[in-house]
Amino acid sequence: MAKAGIFCFLFCLYSLVNLAQESKPDMELITDSVYKSPKTASILSAVLPGAGQIYNNKYWKAPIVWGGLGVSVYYIIYNTRKYNQFKDAYIARIDGDTLTIDTQFSASDAQIKSDLDYYRRMRDISYIVTAAIYTLNIIDAAVDAHLKYFDISDDISARIRPTLLLNPNTYQLQGIQANAGLEISIRF
Repeated sequence: MAKAGIFCFLFCLYSLVNLAQESKPDMELITDSVYKSPKTASILSAVLPGAGQIYNNKYWKAPIVWGGLGVSVYYIIYNTRKYNQFKDAYIARIDGDTLTIDTQFSASDAQIKSDLDYYRRMRDISYIVTAAIYTLNIIDAAVDAHLKYFDISDDISARIRPTLLLNPNTYQLQGIQANAGLEISIRF
């Protein structure tokens, strides 16, 4: 009796089918003036950072890209300038020539060497950050062009239906035994 009740319950659930959308956008109907090519967006962003975002009609992203690149280039210039100052001071102190005297810094040789290493490390990190922002600019333009026509509606399709689950442990000489189950399919 319990199996029959479960089977009836599962059979009733079989009718619960939700459809995600009434119709899919037909890519043939999208004109060339509306379609955004990921390749073109990537090339534009590689040649001129922010141009891919403008191509994708995401105008608000371009100043963010320009600001990020501007700040990182500023820190490259600043850290390189400081690195060169400490490098010149350190070389003047350790070269052994009495005619070259470092009058710029009053710190010890060890402190100047430590600052020299610090600004070299900061300069290198600034280069890495600049390259990362430039690369993210290209990736953002390509992904945004790919997802231009992605359906972001709240509807997802879910299908619930009864199923028979085969038990692999009973495949021996006894025959095949099946158990009633519930299958839920969700499409995102």
